[in-house]
Amino acid sequence: ADNEKGLMLYRYFKEMFNAMPLAALIGGRILGMHGGISPKLTSLQAIRDIQRPLEDFEVGSLACDLVWSDPDTNPERSGFRPNLEREPNKGIGQLFGSDTVQKLCEKLNIELIIRGHQIEVTEKFRQNRVQDGENMRALSKGIRRRS
Repeated sequence: ADNEKGLMLYRYFKEMFNAMPLAALIGGRILGMHGGISPKLTSLQAIRDIQRPLEDFEVGSLACDLVWSDPDTNPERSGFRPNLEREPNKGIGQLFGSDTVQKLCEKLNIELIIRGHQIEVTEKFRQNRVQDGENMRALSKGIRRRS
């Protein structure tokens, strides 16, 4: 009986997550998502066009990348590459360089991309949040477009 209740609860959560937004445009200037950007993110309309609710993520899809992509930790690398750190055989999501964020901000005419995954809550984070309320990059390692 407990196993059946657990499976039922799992199904309800999965149904809820399949219907949740994959990204949000805040004030027309800030794009937020859980994971990161994708080479398939060619316009804001591309996000709107993702069929909902999702059943399963197709590896390599825009939906999958929005949830599972990460910034590349090597500042020497640019562009996109499969995120083999997350899934060594075929990669899930993308690793992306800061250059791709800058280009995408310009293309989408936005100021900032923020992400919720891998937040490091430190004393510096707390100070930035209090002292610099409009600059949310500490929240998510977002990268501001260069002017």
